[in-house]
Amino acid sequence: MSWFATLLVPLAPQVTFTPVTADAGIGHEQCACGPTLWNEHSFLSGGAAAGDYDGDGWDDLYFARLHGPDVLYRNLGSGSQGRHLGFEDVTQASFGMLPVTRSNGCAFGDIDGDGDLDLYVTTLFGHRHLLFVNDGGTFVEEGLARGATRLSASVHRGYGASFGDYDSDGDLDLYVAEWGHLAPLDWKPGQPLYSNARLLANDGTGHFADVTAAAGIAIDATQVDADHGGFRGVFAFTPLFADLDMDGHQDIVIVGDFQTSRLFWNRGDGTFEDGTEAAGVGTDENGMGATLFDADQDGRLDLFVTSIYDPRHTCDLKGCNWGDSGNRLFLNAGGRSFTDGTDAWGVRDGGWGWGTCAFDFDHDGREDLVMTNGVDFPSTDLDEAFNLDPTRLWRNNGTSFDEVSAAVGLTHTAPGKGLILVDYDRDGDRDVLIVDNREAPDLFRNDGGNRNPWLVVRLEGTMSNARGVGARVYATPKTGDVRQSRLVHANASYLSTSPTEAHFGFAPGSGATARVEVVWPSGRTSVLEDVALSQRIVVGEP
Repeated sequence: MSWFATLLVPLAPQVTFTPVTADAGIGHEQCACGPTLWNEHSFLSGGAAAGDYDGDGWDDLYFARLHGPDVLYRNLGSGSQGRHLGFEDVTQASFGMLPVTRSNGCAFGDIDGDGDLDLYVTTLFGHRHLLFVNDGGTFVEEGLARGATRLSASVHRGYGASFGDYDSDGDLDLYVAEWGHLAPLDWKPGQPLYSNARLLANDGTGHFADVTAAAGIAIDATQVDADHGGFRGVFAFTPLFADLDMDGHQDIVIVGDFQTSRLFWNRGDGTFEDGTEAAGVGTDENGMGATLFDADQDGRLDLFVTSIYDPRHTCDLKGCNWGDSGNRLFLNAGGRSFTDGTDAWGVRDGGWGWGTCAFDFDHDGREDLVMTNGVDFPSTDLDEAFNLDPTRLWRNNGTSFDEVSAAVGLTHTAPGKGLILVDYDRDGDRDVLIVDNREAPDLFRNDGGNRNPWLVVRLEGTMSNARGVGARVYATPKTGDVRQSRLVHANASYLSTSPTEAHFGFAPGSGATARVEVVWPSGRTSVLEDVALSQRIVVGEP
């Protein structure tokens, strides 16, 4: 976009993002990934999760670290003058002395319905993943005892983990993604490869059973991508739960590297069918991160997938193993079909993409897109063009996106991996946290987004799961006719998860109240009339 076009992009209210990492008390190094520690996975790592683990109303932060103990920061809230007090490291008090677990992805979710958030952590090069059960603010690791992981002789290569209720029984199930495969010692070309990517069903008590094969969602089949080095195997990065066809059952999207992204439709009987090709999705060459949101405000969930945009066609010229066609925006057309809106909406070029989220950063009533990017492998110089990729922030103008990151001060060129949204200071607009691969994380405070009205909705399920994961929340302003929709989810974006809530912004002239509707995973509906804006509300399931 030219400098003149940039000047024409309206930003009302004027929003700026202010780096506040050090002031907030966050200062750990994410990964000591130097050349002597080189492994390809080391330079793909960096996850975080946000959630109110201690129930005090303020969202806390957990960081998964590959070459050091994980870190839990408790949000201290605000002082008497209303100024945010920052975060304090409470790792030892909450977990005891955490060992170096080679952690990678993490997700908060209430697995046992007791009202507090438990924590799932995937590992790289470990022999199992980890499930930390929350016992009133302290955590006990019970992954093996609860069937939430398998102990294997070969190491796991865990990436994103997401919670959702695929079988509609009122508790949170779990999908765990893994990049890579395990081959039997006597493996021969053409034989299946074994993947640790797993769908785990919750029995209602927070104990899990592996239902991957029974549900028809196994991705163990041999895959060969001759165009990109002849890779064989399964390369899942990011799983997503959502009811994409609005039939009352949560479907599963698995975003993966080397053209392995899949969409599985939920049949409603505990099994799935692969609908990738028929739906017109899965064309991303190196799917990394993903998010679901309603880009065009037609009430249906669209899918954005980050990938690699390389206009230099490096691999064609010099030989390497990545694609070059960039991100994908799949617009949900209904009838279990999607159209590719990538170019029409202007979001193909995101550099070497990783984590992404959708949010209304300027509260104009439309959801915008943010993604982080960049990579620096010390073993090659073919990736030099991506070493300093700037984070992208695309503002939704209703029919396309305008890139405005520099205009609003969201300047970030470190090799970002995980990205989450969290209103850490509870001022009504969402802030951006980027997990850098080798440095301290970067927290950007949103200044100005809350000048327009907003509304945050958190859910308390009864027949549905405790946090209402999978619900759709709709808000229609009093003086407006645009019905906004949000998905309440506990999905990964890339290695990372944001708080489970619905966040709305409203343009000037929207009035002081809105009509709020909640369609619960159980099928029940809640309707609230004349809800005052610029507040947080909790809606209980009828």
